[in-house]
Order: sequence, then structure tokens, then C-alpha cells
Amino acid sequence: MAKQNRTDDAFSTLKAAKEATQKLSESEAALRAQHSALLQEKRDITNSLASEAETIGNLGRLVSEAAAEWTRVHGRGIARDLSGHRDVHPGSTRERFVAPRLPSWGDLQGALRFGDLVGLVPDLVKSRLAEVVRGSGAKFGLPAEARAERMREIETEITSIEGQHEALISGAAEVGIVYPLLDAVRERREAEALTTKRAAELAEARSRGEFVASGLSVGGGQLVTGGSVGGRG
Repeated sequence: MAKQNRTDDAFSTLKAAKEATQKLSESEAALRAQHSALLQEKRDITNSLASEAETIGNLGRLVSEAAAEWTRVHGRGIARDLSGHRDVHPGSTRERFVAPRLPSWGDLQGALRFGDLVGLVPDLVKSRLAEVVRGSGAKFGLPAEARAERMREIETEITSIEGQHEALISGAAEVGIVYPLLDAVRERREAEALTTKRAAELAEARSRGEFVASGLSVGGGQLVTGGSVGGRG
């Protein structure tokens, strides 16, 4: 009977261990999924359009700037055409009067380009383009302040989840259960290890009286590419 009890206890322990392992795996998977979702949201926010209001605001600013530049380029010529002016043909002393006329520009047929429309009727262009933006069906992003705030929240949440995940896999490793690091954590650790290794190599080179810069090792008044020169003082 005692032997049977020990067997039952062993099976109970094994069952509890399996259940604990299953819960641990579910927790690890949940953290990994949350981390992945946050990274995707971060990418979506980064790549998203500005808000509709900001987009239309950009429209107004850009049209106004383009209209002002168009006036700067064409304004004097338009005033001259509408005024009428005296003209002297090159190589001649004869002067002729050019009667007032409507200005012309664009191609040889006098067709207007978009820039001309912006310069001539900026308010109409703004109104129509705003209608286009609103009716475009585009998926606009968050306003700038809300976008920045959400990005800060995401970074905080990502840091928290990465910390929880690292603690979980460290604890799991103590009982022989191995889970891979999150990719972002693994890459960060590799970068930190490389930086630490490089700093140690530089410190060692300096201790030998060498100066190392951009892959060159300089010592004892010599310059060697890809090698080490032991110029001790």
C-alpha cells in the first residue's frame, strides 16, 4: 500500500509539473504575442498618414506658399502687360508702344498648368483639394500630439513586457525549460556585447601604448592598416 501511495504521489507531481509547464508556455506565448502586437502598432503609427485636419492644413500652407512664389515670378510681367508699355526692338532705335493686353503664359497654346491655377485662384484650389482629401477614403492617422503620446505609451509597454519576458525565461531556465529571447531583446544583447567587446579591445590597445582609430592601429610613430603596432612608450 505504501508503494502504491508513492506511485500516486509521483504521478500527481508529474501531472502538476505538466500543468505548470503548460501555464508557463501559455504565459510566454501571451507575452510574445503582446510584444509583437505593440511592435506592429508602432510600425503602423510610424508609417501612417497625418490626421485629416493636419493634411488639409498642409494643403493650405503649400498652396499659399506656391501662390506667393507664382506672384513673385509672374507679377511684374502681368502688371506690365495690363499697363501697356513702350518697347525698343533690339538693334533698333525705333520705339513702339505695346498696347495693354491680357497676360499669357503656359505652352504655345496658352494652356494653364497646375501651378498657374494655384497662382491665379489659390482659394478655389484649396477648397477643391480639401474636398478631394475628405472624399479620398484614405485612412488618416492620429493628430501629432496624440501620435507622440501613444508612441510614448507603446515604448513604456514594450519595455515592461520585455522585462517580464526576460524574467520568465530566466526562471524557466532554472528548472530546465528553455524559451528563446524576444528578437528585439536578443538583438539588443548582441549589440551590447559587441560594444563591450570593442571597448575592452580599445582599452587593451591603449594599455599597450597604441592609438586605434577607424580600423587603424597606430603606435611608436608608425601607421599600420589592419594590424597592431606595439609602440610602447
